[in-house]
Amino acid sequence: MVMLCGGALILSATPAGAAPQPSIGQVQQKLFRLMSLEDAAVQQYDQASQILASAKVRLAIVSREAARDRAQFELMRGKIGQIAAFAYENGNMTSFGALLTN
Repeated sequence: MVMLCGGALILSATPAGAAPQPSIGQVQQKLFRLMSLEDAAVQQYDQASQILASAKVRLAIVSREAARDRAQFELMRGKIGQIAAFAYENGNMTSFGALLTN
């Protein structure tokens, strides 16, 4: 509390409306709770990091397999086109199924 008395500034020793300060035990309890929360968050982060790393490895494997399968598909598509063109050019569309199985 601040008072002005006769041109002099007088400060009061007790602040008006201030809440009481927490005890050392209360501060230690709060600190312990916060540290426990931090430990749990760090564990969750580490676990999520491991899951992410594992997912990236699986994604790389699946991406390679998909690229290989796409290449195989395009190769087969080209061969089918060649077979169809050959059957059409030779006028032998009835043996198209036989050509495909060969």
